[in-house]
Amino acid sequence: MSLQEDIFHLTDDKRNTIEQLMQAGRRDVPDFCAEGVNEVIYIPVKDGELRVFHHIPEKVVFKRPILFMPGYIAKPETWVDFHKPHHGLCEYYYLESREKASSRMKNRMKVKLTIKESANDLVKVIDFLGLNKRDYLLIASSYGGGIVFQALIDKQIDPPTIVVFDPIAQWVYTKKFTNFISLITPPFILGILRNLIAKIYLAKMENLAQKKRFIAFAKGTEAWKFRKCTNQNKRFDIRDKLSEITEEIAIFHGPLDKYHPREAYYNFAKAIPKGRFFFMDTADENRELLAGVVGTEYARLTKDEDTPETLKQFEIKIKR
Repeated sequence: MSLQEDIFHLTDDKRNTIEQLMQAGRRDVPDFCAEGVNEVIYIPVKDGELRVFHHIPEKVVFKRPILFMPGYIAKPETWVDFHKPHHGLCEYYYLESREKASSRMKNRMKVKLTIKESANDLVKVIDFLGLNKRDYLLIASSYGGGIVFQALIDKQIDPPTIVVFDPIAQWVYTKKFTNFISLITPPFILGILRNLIAKIYLAKMENLAQKKRFIAFAKGTEAWKFRKCTNQNKRFDIRDKLSEITEEIAIFHGPLDKYHPREAYYNFAKAIPKGRFFFMDTADENRELLAGVVGTEYARLTKDEDTPETLKQFEIKIKR
């Protein structure tokens, strides 16, 4: 049996469990980013401020708060399903990193939009929110997962529990041609091209979930930040440094991801001495909800309670 067949296979019982968790997570609650639903905080970091959505329910049911970081450039509207399973049940924070359109960055010429600088931001945000003195869950997806990796490699954070979904360990969002165009094209021209490219891509897309994400991606892009972030991160590659992470970290993988083959996430977990790997598949349009369900299950527990019972069956034992 190949690695692909051995690892990425779900029994009918496991699929039924996932569907039950998803059904329970599809709660009729307000979108976390809708006006007036949550407190909006701007946290000072080097060269600017980052936006954070903060939710405190009237009655806290779960045992600890969640700090969540989404993927590259993503607008909050892309991730509304993430907080549905736990909205009104636990305290949570939604942190937007500095490449997002919402960040208030000063001095465009000198500001750094590197993943390493975002890792420095993460430290400041955790301290600012007082989470470094609490039991909390740090969960991140894709680009956010790369930021978490970097902060752990640099020994800057030590969260009680760390969960990442489809994290990056190298730059995967743009190709050489895009990097070249970004380097030579002024930001105001990129802004115009963004709309043109979006129309071309959308015309070819049949997957409605992908269309929704791409529209949000296009709308969430601020041209000068995209240009600078792409140019400053295009050589980002920390795959050979993952072994320096000493903390336990749970890496989850679900629907197929166009940026990495499935085995990449297993290999990331294998490279980290205390890395753990979980596989939970679902339909592509449920990607964000699945991540929220996982976060919800961990938020029910304290750091001393290890893995939620509902998720244990999805862990794949790593052959080191």
